Amino acid sequence: MESFKIEDTFSLKDFNKIQKIEESYFEKDEVIPAKEIFRWYNQNNKICIGVRNQAGDIIASLNILPLKKDVFDNICKKDIDKAKISYTDIEKYEKNKYYYLYFSSIQIDERYRNNFIVLKKLIIGGLLLFEKLRKDNISIVKVVADVTTPYGEKLCKKLFNMNKILNEDNNSKLYYEDGENFEENLNSLIKLYLKK
Repeated sequence: MESFKIEDTFSLKDFNKIQKIEESYFEKDEVIPAKEIFRWYNQNNKICIGVRNQAGDIIASLNILPLKKDVFDNICKKDIDKAKISYTDIEKYEKNKYYYLYFSSIQIDERYRNNFIVLKKLIIGGLLLFEKLRKDNISIVKVVADVTTPYGEKLCKKLFNMNKILNEDNNSKLYYEDGENFEENLNSLIKLYLKK
């Protein structure tokens, strides 16, 4: 049986692989180039969680961006597309601060899309990230998720209990939750997945 590893450290090569995975979901002109995501990551290296297979390849990832409030508000109003986000729009995490979070994407290599273990590892990786942020007394004000796939919708609705649709068009739905409710749901998820 193949083994998988949660990853929180990435190279440009990893982001090139993530870009290829995204291109299996979307048209190439809708995919943010790996070099730009790598700039985001260099701005704040806690924006991405991934899963590696035994060969060492990234096969799944989740991007969670702490955005400046004005950029977050523009995302919520769909005045800005995620492809237009600059690394300067992403905040660096600091202890005892609060943040506006944007779940910008989740991608899973098509060979692993029906693999429960990969999805579970990705979820656990995200929860471990939130645990680290809590240890630094970092708070969440609001969360928005740009959903374009059935996987993203399942994560928002069934896992994170985000049922408020803020904005919707033919290509995506923006799921929204205030920080307090989101953190309460995180508490339940952490107990379920991490506190065994």
